[in-house]
Amino acid sequence: AFAAFDKDNSGFIDAPKLKKVLEMMEQNPTHEDVIMMMTEVAPEGDHKISCDKFREILEDQKKKSFKAEDKEMMQAFIAMGGEAGGKGCIKTDKLKHIINCLLYTSPSPRDLSTSRMPSSA
Repeated sequence: AFAAFDKDNSGFIDAPKLKKVLEMMEQNPTHEDVIMMMTEVAPEGDHKISCDKFREILEDQKKKSFKAEDKEMMQAFIAMGGEAGGKGCIKTDKLKHIINCLLYTSPSPRDLSTSRMPSSA
């Protein structure tokens, strides 16, 4: 991925190119966010990073993404009867019921009628 953005083969990419990479990863950092990330891994302040520093930033962003997913998973766990912090348990019957509802619930006729596009007269 790095080489695709290092068009001049200098061994470095700048903030706009890093921002583009992060946007391709479905993130939406501001220019200031990108500068802060770059400064964390390369405090020299030239706003260019090497391939190794690029990898550090990507690894850090992946970890942050997983943390967000973990938070959502914990919220679901608590909603189904678990305790905060991952303690407790979810009753098997409740989990089976939720899975069956997700897998086998078909939309009602009312849901279908409200999701149709209006017909042109």
